[in-house]
Amino acid sequence: MVFDAPALRASSHVRPSRKLEVPAVHFGGHVVAMYGYDTQQARLVDTDQQGGAVTTTLTSLAMARAERGPMTAKNRSFTLTVPRDLPSPHDQIVPAIKACANGFLNPPIANLGYRGIEKTATQVQK
Repeated sequence: MVFDAPALRASSHVRPSRKLEVPAVHFGGHVVAMYGYDTQQARLVDTDQQGGAVTTTLTSLAMARAERGPMTAKNRSFTLTVPRDLPSPHDQIVPAIKACANGFLNPPIANLGYRGIEKTATQVQK
């Protein structure tokens, strides 16, 4: 989405579906990951819908980051440093999947997991 600031602003406005005298509302809650930059361009990873790997000018990125309105981050940024000795993805992913499946199959209360789905189904039928 961060191709240039005008496109960002134009494509992220929510307009009412009915013809009301309501101003458009800018939704600024969009997140990208910057993986590089030079003196003119920033290289970003965005959602596939917005183009995946994209570039934008540093000026455009600064304008997008400084947007105001609902859900804007007010120039917030995070820097992540990846350790060189990362554990094996297998050692991280398999236990996470097992824990998720266990939580689904053994929910602590009736509103969660498969029990929550069953409970919702009975409530919908009423």
